[in-house]
Amino acid sequence: MYFLYLIKYAILILLLIIASFKDIKTRTIPNRFVLYGLVAGMILVISGSTMPTVFDSFMGFLAGGGILLAISYVSKGGIGMGDVKLMACTGLYLGLGRVLGCMVIAIIFSGAFAAVMLITSGYDRKTAIPFAPFILTGVLTIFIQGFNT
Repeated sequence: MYFLYLIKYAILILLLIIASFKDIKTRTIPNRFVLYGLVAGMILVISGSTMPTVFDSFMGFLAGGGILLAISYVSKGGIGMGDVKLMACTGLYLGLGRVLGCMVIAIIFSGAFAAVMLITSGYDRKTAIPFAPFILTGVLTIFIQGFNT
């Protein structure tokens, strides 16, 4: 059973590492990365061999993508659609409660990073920063804190 948890989190973390590097370099997250993650996540969830349940995974998917979609709409594109899709995919793996925690952590860390960059460099309020590394930070924090079961 724990082997399947390891596989699940290894897939998610690998996906987020690759997406983070791509996001840092190009400020885009290719759809194929998210699609691969969704397919692998659905296989693991449907197999019923890992937590969260199918319903919890579906709710995590909706909440992860839906909340960031709402933020993107309200901020007029302040959050990119690649980030929305990546967070939805993350929600599939984590489930509702854990994806909400991950999202809070990602928003806090990205806000702190943006504040530091505003103060210390030539960044302004319109400068785009990659969000995928902060999603990865949220997932790793959730994982390290032991919320992986």
